[in-house]
Amino acid sequence: MALRPGRPLATTVTRGSLVFLLAGVAGVAFLGIRAPALVDWIRSQPPAAIALDTTTGTPATAPFADDALVLAQISVVGRRLTDPSDILDAVGVPQGSPLLAIDPARVRERLEKLPWVAEARVERRLPDHLHIALRERVPMALWQLNGTFSVIDREGRAVPVDPAAWSHLPLVVGPGAPERAAALLAMLSAQPRLAGKVVAATLIGERRWSLQVGSLENGILIRLPETAPDRALAELVRLDHEQDLLARDIEVIDMRLPDLLVVRVRAHAEETAPKAGTPGRKTLTPQRARPAGPGTRTRGQDA
Repeated sequence: MALRPGRPLATTVTRGSLVFLLAGVAGVAFLGIRAPALVDWIRSQPPAAIALDTTTGTPATAPFADDALVLAQISVVGRRLTDPSDILDAVGVPQGSPLLAIDPARVRERLEKLPWVAEARVERRLPDHLHIALRERVPMALWQLNGTFSVIDREGRAVPVDPAAWSHLPLVVGPGAPERAAALLAMLSAQPRLAGKVVAATLIGERRWSLQVGSLENGILIRLPETAPDRALAELVRLDHEQDLLARDIEVIDMRLPDLLVVRVRAHAEETAPKAGTPGRKTLTPQRARPAGPGTRTRGQDA
């Protein structure tokens, strides 16, 4: 502030303060007149929405309030299979609930009871934000046991969901199959030429696998050995590549014995049998398949 010559400092400061004081009074008066309109405008704004994982893009309405420290936003990451409405139900607070009244530990417990949630982390983030991070189970296969179907995850645990919606998953059958399904599917993935043709896999005696190829009704049953089934699969893929083996009218391919491949053709298909004497593995082809009798084992019962 510039001072005029000959004028006392106290007088100049006092007049400057008076100017600022008058400006402040005018501002307060203006806000007093406009405050009701501003409050009405703020309250007319739409509430915040739940911010879900951007890979899903499925929004849902969240509680909202104008006051500070009241829940206004819920963000969720890691959600792929869990329904957004189930997440809001797990949060379980009515509109206008104070953020600090929400117990993250209890919300986490409720979230982890949802079918697809393996693990949850819940954080309050001031002033009005609840953040949820989910780790969901990954569906791996359908499991059939005694005529009952279940969805199993990568850890072999059953997921309590409707299996009808997951009929596209690989089918594994028998006791102990869930615990060994991941290793089987990894072994099949190494043979993509064959993997796409497998419609079911049955664990026999919790020791070895039998594969159904083509179809459940008229496909080929492949009996894998208990030891080194991966090598047997590689050999089968080689034979299929060289002789189009899996396209023939074959009923059973038995690979349980080392260096011996036993092929059983259907009763009307002797002429379509693969050539015997394939290098590296002996092949036995019965001239006619024996008709099924009372003692004949069916798929899922072979030893």
